[in-house]
Amino acid sequence: MSVINPPTPPTPPSHLFAYGTLMKGEARHHLLEPARITSIVAASISGELVNLGEYPGLRLSPYIKTRVCGELIELEALDDIMEKLDAEEGPQFRREMVNVTAENGRTQFAWTYVLASNAPSLPVIESGDWHRK
Repeated sequence: MSVINPPTPPTPPSHLFAYGTLMKGEARHHLLEPARITSIVAASISGELVNLGEYPGLRLSPYIKTRVCGELIELEALDDIMEKLDAEEGPQFRREMVNVTAENGRTQFAWTYVLASNAPSLPVIESGDWHRK
């Protein structure tokens, strides 16, 4: 009888999926610069984008079939800034590893920030694109 080894979890990603203020040209993109950005490509994720006023929030659920548009950002030293990003996002968001689809169709594991609470009364951004609110 052979023992089946469980799959090895993916190594922590060097990518971040940004869908709001961490995207290029937005208010908090500068927070990523110390980690040395190596590439930024358009990407999307299955989820729902909600309008929180000055910034959006991401909700994930197996029942949500819409796409949220954003950027897949590769960083040389993402681990060096994760604690600072977590503190900036605060208790309203939690960091999760997700599967992101780049514009070329390739999928990639990445970190992203999702809403810590699923308050149903938040207004949904139907386009899934914060720039097209």
